[in-house]
Amino acid sequence: MSHEITLRTAHPAVEQLVSEWLHVSRIALPRPVTLDIDVGPLPPLPSGSKFNFRQGNVAVSSAGPGMPLAIEWGPGMGRCVLDTSSTTAKVIMEERALERPNEMLRLFLMLVCTFLLRRVGFHHIHGAVLLSPQNKGLLLVGVSGSGKSTTTALLARRGWQVGTDDIAFMCAGEQPGTTDIVPWRERLALHADSASAIGHHGGADLEARQKIGWFVEDLGTTWVQRVRPELIVLPTASADAPTSVRPLRAQQSLARIMPSSPWVSLEAEYADEHLDLLTRLVKQSRSFEATVGRDLFDRPDILPELLA
Repeated sequence: MSHEITLRTAHPAVEQLVSEWLHVSRIALPRPVTLDIDVGPLPPLPSGSKFNFRQGNVAVSSAGPGMPLAIEWGPGMGRCVLDTSSTTAKVIMEERALERPNEMLRLFLMLVCTFLLRRVGFHHIHGAVLLSPQNKGLLLVGVSGSGKSTTTALLARRGWQVGTDDIAFMCAGEQPGTTDIVPWRERLALHADSASAIGHHGGADLEARQKIGWFVEDLGTTWVQRVRPELIVLPTASADAPTSVRPLRAQQSLARIMPSSPWVSLEAEYADEHLDLLTRLVKQSRSFEATVGRDLFDRPDILPELLA
């Protein structure tokens, strides 16, 4: 039996905005978790809090093993306090936070969910997840601008099923000793020039991100809820070089993937499980470093051919 993230709030605007965001995500969890959101003045931080990690306007603070984790959206916009073993994230936000919905959802609450889902065995990884027509799983791992979304959109139009082009979670695989990837469903987001180059029109204007977005169904394919990767590709986009691939050893692949999953260094209680999932992932897969050239727009099948 799978579970969704339960939202608990008395604020009508939060209920509408966050419940729709969670519904679209279609994340399927092994055990229930809850987002408990209030709107009002922020309480003091737990004593001894020290910020260990920052991402944009969001900072993560941990006072040490067994102590609550605090996630701060600043300046003074929102805060979450999450106990080590709790599957309920208690969030409080200022009323003015609702004026910044994209930052609230995709930065602050997404980070809250990243830590909340660790408590049920789901560990975040920044990557795109696809399934080939031959049912072979592919994970693309790279920073923004590396070509993940464009490659995903091109392969989607060639019959590949798509889970996500950005946000995913590792978990224990359905086959013993393996790692599966569970995607967080949202629109694939492309810059206007990439959208034009793949020849796809329309889409939603993601103004806050300065991109255009489509759900995978809009690209003529289907969404896939769970994938066991057999191929890992670490792409780099190039405007000049042709598309090419180079094999990587498992140890090299692990070293390259680690920065896309930085939470492994936080919360010692979950670090071993996180690292174990990463290690299984690279061991079960063939890994490649890839240059993604503009020739991929004309020949999207060139990448699968090089990976065969």
